[in-house]
Amino acid sequence: MKRKIVYALLATLISIGLWLYVVTVVNPEYEDTFYNIQVSLQNDEILRERGLMVVSDEIPTVTLKLAGNRSDMIKLNSSNITLKADLSRIHSAGEQELEYTITYPDGVPTNAFSVVSQTKLTVSVADWKSKEVEVQVVHGDSKVPDSYQQLRPKLDYEKITVTGPVSVIDRIEVAQIDIDLTGKTSTIFDQFEYVLRDKDGAPVESKWVKANANTVQVDLKIYPKKQVNVSFDVIEGDGLQKENFDISWNILGEQTVEIYGFPNEIANTTAVTIGKIDLNAIKLDENGTYTYTETFDIISAENADNGLWVTDKEGKLEVQITIKRIVTSTFTVSNIKAVNKPSGSNLKVSTRQAEVVLRGPQDLVKAVRAGDITIEVDCSQKDSSGKYPVTVKLPEKFSKLEAVNKDTISIVVTQG
Repeated sequence: MKRKIVYALLATLISIGLWLYVVTVVNPEYEDTFYNIQVSLQNDEILRERGLMVVSDEIPTVTLKLAGNRSDMIKLNSSNITLKADLSRIHSAGEQELEYTITYPDGVPTNAFSVVSQTKLTVSVADWKSKEVEVQVVHGDSKVPDSYQQLRPKLDYEKITVTGPVSVIDRIEVAQIDIDLTGKTSTIFDQFEYVLRDKDGAPVESKWVKANANTVQVDLKIYPKKQVNVSFDVIEGDGLQKENFDISWNILGEQTVEIYGFPNEIANTTAVTIGKIDLNAIKLDENGTYTYTETFDIISAENADNGLWVTDKEGKLEVQITIKRIVTSTFTVSNIKAVNKPSGSNLKVSTRQAEVVLRGPQDLVKAVRAGDITIEVDCSQKDSSGKYPVTVKLPEKFSKLEAVNKDTISIVVTQG
């Protein structure tokens, strides 16, 4: 029994040996087919210099049928066979057939195989173009609340460079970012994807189009806003203090301006300074009045240093400014009245005349007459010295005049 087992093993070994002999010595040639071998496209930059680009599958593949020694063949697979095609051989757009070189892995002789058959490598080539397109932020029908102001967004890319087939690139007009502003009351700062669109607003899509940035950083400031008055800084000089002049201004158009800014600044602001009046530069006429019109530059978002900016004057504001000299003049007033006399009293004014010193714009002081002035003595109360309070009355048209000596006017009131 043991002898039969030995004979059987011996027969098996002999069979294997004969098979190996046939395979390696008698018939060393062996054929095998390798599918979907990727082809590396070389010298793409030369193709771009010629204004061309490949628009076939990004990684083309072919099939090879090889013949060779079986011991070498078993070392091959579709992933370790290297194929290369030279794109510099292409000089025009269209369907182009390319030859490719075959390289085997290390340890396999370069002449170990012969090519029995191979599929052709055909690539589609198109004219290539690069151009810049403007990045545009749109909001549709959405907007911030009425009491807020949005600014022009600042972008880290004002333009996007797109490259690809001419037929596609020529259709692209803008890179558009859509942001919904509904209910937004604070600054938006984020990265946004964009959509490439044609002149009619339709999306332009192509896997062959590349861009230098896939997202754009948007900084869109949103501030509260409100209407406020305007004011001016007055520059004084030697003997030219503000209290010596009556300065008024009239905005030629709206009497207020709309401002926006940081919340704390907006809440605490009732007027905004838009210019300066230099008293040293004025030349008063014979009436002591100087009127002129000046256009002031409105503070803009780029140079404002107090967190407030005007929104609705387009950078200019035309203002009519009137400057009048303040003078004083003394009037002898005989129109003196006792008012607020206690019930049942018989008080009367004994002083027949009193001097009133008026101060104000020269033209008004010149126009007033002593008969326009009334001195009223309030008989309802006395001060600590026993004097009755005095009030100087003037018609409304002289409201800018001030009786500078009213506290020193002494009127005698006696019992009748």
